[in-house]
Amino acid sequence: MNHDITNPRHPWARLTQAARQAPVDGDTAAPFGFATRVAALARDLRGASLLDRFALRAVGIASILAILSVAVNYQAVSAGIFGISGVALEDIDLLSPDDAVSIVLDLGD
Repeated sequence: MNHDITNPRHPWARLTQAARQAPVDGDTAAPFGFATRVAALARDLRGASLLDRFALRAVGIASILAILSVAVNYQAVSAGIFGISGVALEDIDLLSPDDAVSIVLDLGD
């Protein structure tokens, strides 16, 4: 393959020579509807990832599930922590010996 671009028989040299000889039209405005087509192609989601497509829906579904879980468990929460009624939060030992987190933290010592 000939890589000498200065050669007048090289395809690139022939293409640029033909482009220089092409007539110049005075109308350089974009055709009617070009901006609409560009905007429509920009909104096309074929190239978007799966995460981009469903991220907003996933946030909405997660929010609905969180609200539903609070609504379903409202009686247990309103009755008091761990089902004990009439006890203030300060009076409950949250790190009881049966708590899994306290057991794991005790293993680290």
